[in-house]
Amino acid sequence: MNIIINQKNHNLPDSISSIQELRRHFNLLATNVMIEHNGVALTADQQGQIQLESGDKIEIVRFVGGG
Repeated sequence: MNIIINQKNHNLPDSISSIQELRRHFNLLATNVMIEHNGVALTADQQGQIQLESGDKIEIVRFVGGG
């Protein structure tokens, strides 16, 4: 499946069909991130429900602390 993540094309295995599986694929399950799917920011609950389709646009933003 071909999707766009942070404005770059990615050809992902067909086994990745949800946002949650995408997070697992990129080792982001234990990381605080904001994910946007086709222009809509997702809550943590929605991430497990959204099914990916070829051509989807995903934005992933990591939160970093500092001071």
